[in-house]
Amino acid sequence: MKNCPKCNISVRNNYELIRHLSRITPCVGENIQIETEPQEQQNQKKCVWCLNVFFNTYNRNRHSKTCKLLNDPARKVEIELGITPDLNSPVCRFCTKEYRCVSKHICKERDNYLEKLKKIPQGNSNGNGNNITINNNNNNSNNLTNIDNSINITLNIHKKEDTENLNIELLIDELRKLNRLHGKENHFLIAGNLVVFLDGQITQKVENVNAFIENTKSLAGQLLTEKGWEIMPVDEIIDLKIKNTANKLVELRPDIDKHNPKVFQQQDSRLTMNQVEQIGMHGLRTTGKRGIKSKMKVNTIINGKKIRHMVPDSDF
Repeated sequence: MKNCPKCNISVRNNYELIRHLSRITPCVGENIQIETEPQEQQNQKKCVWCLNVFFNTYNRNRHSKTCKLLNDPARKVEIELGITPDLNSPVCRFCTKEYRCVSKHICKERDNYLEKLKKIPQGNSNGNGNNITINNNNNNSNNLTNIDNSINITLNIHKKEDTENLNIELLIDELRKLNRLHGKENHFLIAGNLVVFLDGQITQKVENVNAFIENTKSLAGQLLTEKGWEIMPVDEIIDLKIKNTANKLVELRPDIDKHNPKVFQQQDSRLTMNQVEQIGMHGLRTTGKRGIKSKMKVNTIINGKKIRHMVPDSDF
C-alpha cells in the first residue's frame, strides 16, 4: 500500500500513486479513499520465488510449478532470512552492476553472494532485499550498508550534501564558457546552467546523490529527506534540487573569491550571482527555464542509477 504525500490517500502500488500525483486537478486536501485489495489477499496470489503477483491463486499455483527461480539456492536462503530482493531491477543483486537485460546476465558473484547470505544469522535480516540495510540515524542521514559490512556508504540528505573539495577552478572555467556561449548579458541562462553544472560536480560523489528518477517519462520519483525516501512528482523534485543547488553556489562565493578575487570584480559576474540568489529563493520563474530543468532532470536520472539498488520500492 502507498500513501499520497499530499492528501494521504491510500492506493495499491506506485503505478496508481504516480497516476494520482499526475492528475490535472491537484489532490491537496482530499479525503476520498480508493478501495484496495487487502495485503493478505495480495500475498496469497504472490509467487514466493519470483515475487510476481497473479490474478488468482489458481494462476499462481500453475506458475509455481515452472517458475524460473524454483529451488534457486540463493533465493532459498533469501526466503529463509526474510529478504525480499527487487527482482525487477536492472541491477544484478549479486554483483550490484546494472545491465540492459539482467535476466540474461550470468553472474560470477552468485556463489560469493550465497556465502555471504549463509553467514547471516536467521532473524537478523530486515527483509528489504538488495543486500542493503537502511537505517535512519540521529544525524539526519541514511546509512546504507552491505551485508558483509565491508562497504559503508552514508547518503547525505537533501540540503546536506558535502561540498568540500569541489574543484573551484572548473566552476570558474564553466562560468567563462557560459559567458561566451550566451553572451554576458543573459544572466539568467548563465546562472541556471551554472547551477546545473554545480549539481553535476556535487553528485560525482555517490553519497551526495539524494534523488532517484527512473527515466525521462517518469512522472514521479523519490527524494531523500529528513523523513527518509519520499515519493514526489518529478517537477517538485527538480524544483527543489535547483533551489538547493543554487543556494549551495551562493555559499561557495567566498571560496571562489579566495581562489580568484577577480571573478566577481566584473559586474556581469555579480549580476549572474544575483540571479543565482533569486533562483535559490524563488526557483525558476523566467523564460527559458524549460531547458535548464530538462538538464537538471537528465543529471538526476543519470546519477540516480548509482544508488538505484538503495532506493526502497523503486518499481516505477
